[in-house]
Amino acid sequence: MLQALELTNGKLLGQWVQRGAAYWHPQAANDPQQFIDQIFQTALSRPPTEAEIQLAAGIIGSPPALEGFEDLLWTICMLPEFQLVP
Repeated sequence: MLQALELTNGKLLGQWVQRGAAYWHPQAANDPQQFIDQIFQTALSRPPTEAEIQLAAGIIGSPPALEGFEDLLWTICMLPEFQLVP
């Protein structure tokens, strides 16, 4: 329950998502597939499924937008398997 409250209301996570998107956007704009693979490995310790790849690519957009990267990071943070350990 505490994690759910932090994820939905926490300033800290919001700042991390914004900084992460700003960091990844310039690097991953040329190869969104690599970003998708890397963010799943980093955040969830597993590769994305084919369905997740398709969904993530749609969220990022074409051409990839900064807001799309933020939205994808938020989406991954909301997955039940994501754990926030500050």
